[in-house]
Amino acid sequence: MPEAAFCAEVDPRVEALVTQLTGRVADKWTMLILEALEENGEQRFTQLSHRVAGISQKMLTQTLRHMERDGLLIRTVHAQVPPRVDYRLTPLGETLGAAFCGVWL
Repeated sequence: MPEAAFCAEVDPRVEALVTQLTGRVADKWTMLILEALEENGEQRFTQLSHRVAGISQKMLTQTLRHMERDGLLIRTVHAQVPPRVDYRLTPLGETLGAAFCGVWL
C-alpha cells in the first residue's frame, strides 16, 4: 500500500495523539531519565537528580510525573520517616528504553 494512501486513512485524532506522545517521550529529560533507570534499576529521586546532569528539581519532578502518567514508570511511596519514594520502569518504559538504545549509542 502506498504511503500516501495509508496516511489518508489515519484518523486525525489518532495522528494528533501520536504526535503529542512522541513529542513528550522524545524530549531530552525523558530520554535521560529512561537511560538512568534502564542502566541502574530502581532509584530514589536524589539518585536520579545526581545521575541526570543539569536537571533542576522542578524539571525532574515534572518529567517524573509525566512519565508516571504516561505509564513509563512506577512511583512507589514507602511509609516510613522520612518518606522514601522509589522510581522504576514499567515494561512499557523498558521497551521504550530499548527502542531508544540506538540513539544513546
